[in-house]
Amino acid sequence: MKQGRFYLAAAILLLASGCEKEDGEDGENTDDSKWTHPLTTTLHRTDPGGEQSTYVITYTYDAKDRLTGTRNSRDGVTETTTSDYVYDGKTVTYTEKTWAGETLWNSQKFKRTYLDDALEKVLEERITDKDDHIIQRICNEYDQQERLVHSLEYSRGNSKVSETKYTYDGKLVICDKYWLKNTGEVSAVSKYIITYSDDELTKLLIHGCLAAEETAERPWDWVRHYSYDYRGRLNGITYEAEGKLVWETRNYVYGNKSLTCENREVHYGTDIITISETTYKH
Repeated sequence: MKQGRFYLAAAILLLASGCEKEDGEDGENTDDSKWTHPLTTTLHRTDPGGEQSTYVITYTYDAKDRLTGTRNSRDGVTETTTSDYVYDGKTVTYTEKTWAGETLWNSQKFKRTYLDDALEKVLEERITDKDDHIIQRICNEYDQQERLVHSLEYSRGNSKVSETKYTYDGKLVICDKYWLKNTGEVSAVSKYIITYSDDELTKLLIHGCLAAEETAERPWDWVRHYSYDYRGRLNGITYEAEGKLVWETRNYVYGNKSLTCENREVHYGTDIITISETTYKH
């Protein structure tokens, strides 16, 4: 069941990383909307042994083009995840339910409070179970330029799990993440390096975690590289971890209100291929 939720999240991640669309060429859309309103996503996954599965995600919106619900089904009826959204000013709540056939397998409630009216900068996110017990809570702080500068993550029992500090230097962002013990002591530190191609910090170039013991041969624990086409649209991502033992590539192809992404993961020599096909409202 967990795999179904993972691939729903992965699909939404692929869509979220998928970009602005410049229009008016090659018979594509002529409006200036961004590709932010998917209607349907179909994922075809092939496991190393050749086993295939299909996930279909559908999206619904209200009159203000705000997402009101998602439905994710695996192989028709095997597994279904539903999410229903409610908006109240700068607060968004939704309940995510996962079904195995007719049986409710899992239910979680999400509540996000935002800094801005555009609902892009999260001040706090709470995830609770069906009995309203906190599973996770994240609190963010922003500077006067509305850049994220500090984040605290809490787990069950309201104990701190991690603290992250962000430093900005032009198109470079450095994130220092401190993993905390139950006593509040630091158990480990991770340093993330993010570089962008634009001053607005919207187009990623490199996102990686530095290795604890850096060497010339292995400076990264893991790293993602992003590439763009001549219109500035994301057209590829490569991911590498543990040297060459785990890597992933994503290639994007744009059509008229559609986006196709081939995602190839290699784990210690075994391939997993997922092809997602998405149609958009705008």
